[in-house]
Amino acid sequence: MRGRGIQLVVVAWASILMLATLAACSSSKAGTTSGPSGAASSKSAIVIGNIGSYTGPESASIGPAESVIKAWATDLNANGGINGHPVKLIVLDDGGNPTTALSDAKELVQDNVVAIVGEISLVDTAWASVAEAAGVPVIGGQPFTDPFLTNADFFPSGSNGLARTYGEVAAAKNLGGKFDFLYCVESPVCAQAVPEYKLFASDLGITIPVTQSISGSAPSYTAPCLAVKNSGAQSYQVAEADSVALRIAEACSAEGVTAKFIGTAGVIGPDWLPVPSTAGDVNIDLDIPFFVDSTPATKAYHALLTKYSLGDSSGADGTYGYIGAQLFEAAAKAVPAGAAVTSQSLKTALYAMKGETLGGLTPPLTFKKGAPTLINCWYVDTIENKQWTTPEGLTPACAPAASIAAAAVKILGS
Repeated sequence: MRGRGIQLVVVAWASILMLATLAACSSSKAGTTSGPSGAASSKSAIVIGNIGSYTGPESASIGPAESVIKAWATDLNANGGINGHPVKLIVLDDGGNPTTALSDAKELVQDNVVAIVGEISLVDTAWASVAEAAGVPVIGGQPFTDPFLTNADFFPSGSNGLARTYGEVAAAKNLGGKFDFLYCVESPVCAQAVPEYKLFASDLGITIPVTQSISGSAPSYTAPCLAVKNSGAQSYQVAEADSVALRIAEACSAEGVTAKFIGTAGVIGPDWLPVPSTAGDVNIDLDIPFFVDSTPATKAYHALLTKYSLGDSSGADGTYGYIGAQLFEAAAKAVPAGAAVTSQSLKTALYAMKGETLGGLTPPLTFKKGAPTLINCWYVDTIENKQWTTPEGLTPACAPAASIAAAAVKILGS
């Protein structure tokens, strides 16, 4: 927000009213079928759920994404819903806690959701079996967790975690032969990535001199930064939340680290742009980069952010939820006229998709019945002159399918 005096007051109140509308339409423990009078309220509601780690150790990155999927549902209902049916969205926060996440999934099943949409749960391994047992598809969301690699009822709307790691290591190879990996102590997902980096580094012919855990609340980062500096690495990664990773990157720059930071969606965010030391840093995106607004599909996304005063604060995690919602919406609209939108009819519609990109928001998506879907492509962006750039354009790069399949067997045993 910018402006002075009366203008600032008007803008502020407009934002407050818009956020109040979002809160009324879909709270953390309840969904809604309400909306403007008309088609969206004239037919039965399609009930869907969403689970996210919106609070907890990674809330700085993930938290703002909650407002994005709520805005999508509010806007969808304001524009007639899906074939005249409003969508009732139930959003639950697991706080990054597996026990809470399991309870959330059971609650959604009891609420008879037809799908869990746009999930951004860091502990989805705790509840994946609940959705699977109930026959409820998990459609889109943050796609780098293990269930998107191993569970046939998880339908990814972006690249998987193994391909993301492959992309980061490939970017590291382009910068030189040494790459260091610092990973968070707050979430087990971070430590679980170490074998992946080592495997792909070996495949691509580079070394990882330093793999070291790091705390987002540490009073000083001198020791890990000096480890990176002394290793001679040309690039490094910090698996932490956006703001924490930036703080560590700045600390390392102050210690004389010249290695480029290679991040991934959710680690490098909008707050990196004005920082001089981030010039040349590389980001691997699992869906279309969140800042792109040059295509009809990305313009629609940014129009939604603007309409609901959300800005770019949600970063890549906001796109995960939104694009997952777009995948659900496409499947629901493909259900034959007169047929009910159910878990099974949604799956049938998803299986019929061949090379679906949702207007260029995702790498090509093709789903096969009874088998996990491995989406092995990603997008590359960099920071140059305090702006985002896409040096490889909007065409995704891809890992060899055989490499990712072999890594899934070796690392995950599946």
